Amino acid sequence: MRRVLSVLRHVERAAYPPHMRQMQYVRGVRDLAEYCECRPDQVFVLTGRDWYLLAAEREDEVEIVDFASAGGCREVFRVLATVVKRWRGRTIILDARHCTSYPLVMALTGRYGLRVVQDEVWHWGDESMHSLVLSW
Repeated sequence: MRRVLSVLRHVERAAYPPHMRQMQYVRGVRDLAEYCECRPDQVFVLTGRDWYLLAAEREDEVEIVDFASAGGCREVFRVLATVVKRWRGRTIILDARHCTSYPLVMALTGRYGLRVVQDEVWHWGDESMHSLVLSW
């Protein structure tokens, strides 16, 4: 868990402006569960050298709480493609940053047969965000 938390902090510092950073004080799985608003056994986290994906896996839905990369999106796209297959049949909920993750998510929806049920734009500082609900 120590290595995972180290990756989360490192990637978040590289990928996000200071006002969007929320992983810097996470100390363990309970903190991750609180951040994801789920039980500790529902926390799903994958990391690579310069990326991470954090989600809450609930019975009928998955909320992608955060995914970020400090190095490019090619590996993140591949990882998202893999986990989207894992979550087939469940509703997928996420907030996507317009300038980074939103184009990736839109590419995945076309490729894997997901449809956008909801796409509401909101703003976080100077960033445009999309609150998305995806379904099969």
